Amino acid sequence: GRGSGTNRQSRWPDILSQRLLANPYTRNVSVLNFGIGGNCVVRGGLGPTALDRFDYNILNQQGIKWLIILEGVNDLGGTRDAEDASKRADELIAAYQMMIDKAHSNGIKVYGATILPFAKSFYDKPFRIEAWKKVNDWIRNSGKYDAVIDFAKHMQGENPEVILNNMHDHDFLHPNEAGYRRMGEFVDLNLFKN
Repeated sequence: GRGSGTNRQSRWPDILSQRLLANPYTRNVSVLNFGIGGNCVVRGGLGPTALDRFDYNILNQQGIKWLIILEGVNDLGGTRDAEDASKRADELIAAYQMMIDKAHSNGIKVYGATILPFAKSFYDKPFRIEAWKKVNDWIRNSGKYDAVIDFAKHMQGENPEVILNNMHDHDFLHPNEAGYRRMGEFVDLNLFKN
């Protein structure tokens, strides 16, 4: 992830993996990170969308038991106006539901991670913030996920729309190494016990 440091393996999935390996109850759990910088869930962004690569990246893997979905900020950041942002939020929710349904039909538990706050970043527009709230509200309250990892709440500052000041990479969007560590240490290891 941007802000994690070149070749340092200090992204939040790396921190989670280190914790899983250090715990006697989860030391046999591996982490596969299929995140792509600049990627989107439904359209646009860098590389194939998360929805387009879901079957190959997730369902084609052997032995997957759990899936954390944390993606969508670039979808929201690419919206042009309030109508577009609201529509994109609905598309994200529908895409998450498709991924959840596919994973569940393959015996995979799905954990929804809320999208981090991005006010004061280059994505900051009131209509995008409203769409972000809509998506995160669905992630938190829909009951569709097997559990929720509320990264947004854990990483918010006094203003819940802004990431903690010392946890971003000078852009109010991407976590820095301390931010990734905070995220990786926040994930409950009990989610990965059989």
